[in-house]
Amino acid sequence: MPASAEEKRILRDIIDAFYKAAGYHGWSGEVNESVAQVFGTMLCTAMRCSDALAWVPMPPAGPPTIAWFARSLGRTAVNRLLNLELSKTCARFVIWRWNSALRFASSNDITTGSLTSCVR
Repeated sequence: MPASAEEKRILRDIIDAFYKAAGYHGWSGEVNESVAQVFGTMLCTAMRCSDALAWVPMPPAGPPTIAWFARSLGRTAVNRLLNLELSKTCARFVIWRWNSALRFASSNDITTGSLTSCVR
């Protein structure tokens, strides 16, 4: 079942808040399932270098979906990320490493499969 417009909006806002927590102006790309997969990898990478994300639930065994982000993190994640003492070094590294892939995924909805496993 395709993600709803509201679910896409929630994921876009979560990604935007992550970028802002890292000190950037934000993110406003198009959301699709490929974006969900890349951002899932970004979040897993950030969870490895920052204890500040310990509240984030582990993504499912398969690639995370837009619906998973909307249901598991929701709007509360946006507020938590904006008020988080996230390591800017960690977050900036994650964005530096995955920003091009996220931009590519945003403009090309090519589901890539699980990019990396999320292990704490």
